[in-house]
Amino acid sequence: MRNILLFCFLVFYINFSFSQCPTDEIVNMRKTAIIFGERQYKFASLLRNPANDAQDMADSLQSIGFEVHLYIDKDFREMKDLIDIWCQDLNNFQIALFYYSGHASEVGGINYLFPIDANPMSLGDLNFMCYPVNLVLDRMDESRRKVSIMILDACRDNPFIKKWTRGADHIGINSMPADGVFIAYAAQPGHVALDGNGRNGAYTESLLSYITKQNMSLTDIFTKVNYEVRKKSRESQIPFYTNSLPINFCLSVETKDLNISKSPSSLNQPLSSISMSESRGIIAMTHAKDSTLYLKNVTSLGNVVAKKTPMSLDKLKISDEENFFCISKASKCFALFALQTAELKWKLDLAGAPESFQISNDQKRAFIACTNSADSGLIYVVDLIKKQISKTIYGLRGISQIALSKDNKFLYAITNTNRKDHPLFAIDVKKEKIEYIIEGVAEGNSIAISPDNLFLIIPFDSAANFSQTNLIDLSKGKLIKKIKLKSNGFAFTFDGKFLLSYNDSKLSFIRTNSYDILNSIEISAPAEGLVMFGSEKGILWLPGERRTYLFYVKDEVSVVDKNDADYKLKIFNQRMENSGVEEKRKKYEPLFNEIGDSLRSYTSQAIAELKGSFLNQTGSPSCNFNDLKFEMRAGIWSGIDLTKQIWPIVNGRVDGDKIIISFRHEGTGQEEEFPSFILHLDWKAFHKFVRGYYFARLDDLTPK
Repeated sequence: MRNILLFCFLVFYINFSFSQCPTDEIVNMRKTAIIFGERQYKFASLLRNPANDAQDMADSLQSIGFEVHLYIDKDFREMKDLIDIWCQDLNNFQIALFYYSGHASEVGGINYLFPIDANPMSLGDLNFMCYPVNLVLDRMDESRRKVSIMILDACRDNPFIKKWTRGADHIGINSMPADGVFIAYAAQPGHVALDGNGRNGAYTESLLSYITKQNMSLTDIFTKVNYEVRKKSRESQIPFYTNSLPINFCLSVETKDLNISKSPSSLNQPLSSISMSESRGIIAMTHAKDSTLYLKNVTSLGNVVAKKTPMSLDKLKISDEENFFCISKASKCFALFALQTAELKWKLDLAGAPESFQISNDQKRAFIACTNSADSGLIYVVDLIKKQISKTIYGLRGISQIALSKDNKFLYAITNTNRKDHPLFAIDVKKEKIEYIIEGVAEGNSIAISPDNLFLIIPFDSAANFSQTNLIDLSKGKLIKKIKLKSNGFAFTFDGKFLLSYNDSKLSFIRTNSYDILNSIEISAPAEGLVMFGSEKGILWLPGERRTYLFYVKDEVSVVDKNDADYKLKIFNQRMENSGVEEKRKKYEPLFNEIGDSLRSYTSQAIAELKGSFLNQTGSPSCNFNDLKFEMRAGIWSGIDLTKQIWPIVNGRVDGDKIIISFRHEGTGQEEEFPSFILHLDWKAFHKFVRGYYFARLDDLTPK
């Protein structure tokens, strides 16, 4: 009886342990996989399954959120270079998976992968024709990640070694000692991994049945796979695995607790680069730097799917289950696209570059904020039934963002230029005219209205660069609180209890009854949008990394004991994960700023040599320290004729000991790419290059 109880307890304990996979942590981990399928060998007979095995594994891993690098039939040089490139980027991921299907063998205690051009005639040929598996393990061990996984469906009978080993038994590969890695082998040493009779090999066929299962730990998955393969092969193929991971890990987790149907559709979330469908089943995302629509299913939280669009898209809003509205600054238009296919349905050309838009509750009107130049600004009122502009509201110089009140009575607009009055415009929607202006309260690119329609949240970045967020009482029409917080965008929880604010490096949680900041968490890249769903869940869009970040409000705002051991461990892990980005920030931020100062200095010198009124319009670098890139505007405008300008977009990226900088000039209205300047940290050469660039284009500032 005691043994029976002990057995039942162990069964319960094992099953319970398999389910301990924290949903939010696993969903937010960045996952990468490299997959090789070697089938078409040049000096051996063709293998039936590896190409299909690799393709199907790639599809399965993509469906659960992996960034997959798939390679079929690569020679030794290609395989080596591709593995090197993949390993160089591993520090940016928390999960790394290596999969190989093809010929492999152990020789002299070392396991080798055989590319399609392998033909070793002696032991000395192996290091020049075959890739040692231990090199991959060493590279994976060097990077800082939580989980490393290697899967080797590579124990097929090897024809190469038999040529020069005089019949020695070199079937299969040996178990490899490795710390902090999960390694799965298709067969034990001395045993052959069987090719299947169908599309896949016996091992990968079973693996595909379980690899995407939710809430199954790695040990659970491979225990089932190994049992299934042994049973089907009648013990002729015996897979095994070694596991030295410090945690019990699941590749995919159940997300039924997201409760997307409970999201009230009446709440008008602030406009940004991410939007959610009314049923809350799909989120759509854009990035102004490419012509792509990104889609993701919220219920599965799998991989982001990219679809090409005929133009670059800036901000968007899903209008129904089939379509979404958007604006494009580059194409100067307002458009309607099909949600699932990214097909353009219709577009409305505009005289200026659109900055923001809002759609009325009845879906009959759109309000589009536009700027023709720094000295103008207006709102187009568009009849969505007739697909044409019905009215234009003028007098909004430098307009950057608009928000529509929940009752659709007022449209609020702010600017992002260095206007001394820093105005907030309140526009009567029914009258379609400016009703009143509050001065000295607003300047930025984001605006949000509280769910109760009583408060307005706006950023305020003055010329003195004092970053704050202002709280406006709409019933009184005045500023009531200043929050010391730099923000690129906002969103409220549906119950109105919390305000979420994001910028280039942090996501902050603010209690609305006091508007005190409760907590801030680090993010790995600048965010460009945020949507809320359910009662307390949100998704942050990180376009630089082409991924989303899932968070639970209650986990971030709950009161915790900071002396608690679990809390300390959580903070320690967060700091370890972000340490790589922080190290890059400390190293390269002074350098990026010095480049910005150099550009600012030479635009000032150019202004000094001109006669007349000219403006220095050089900003500060916007940096992505995760990818070591920056972007900035650096230019000169005529103070008399604002169409006269030298205002290039300057992009830079670190490449080893060099910084590659490119200028794209838009002063003539036409984009023109200039050759990149490679900076070997040679400031004298860089200054000469910048000076030559501006002085060669001074004619753009003077009347023809």
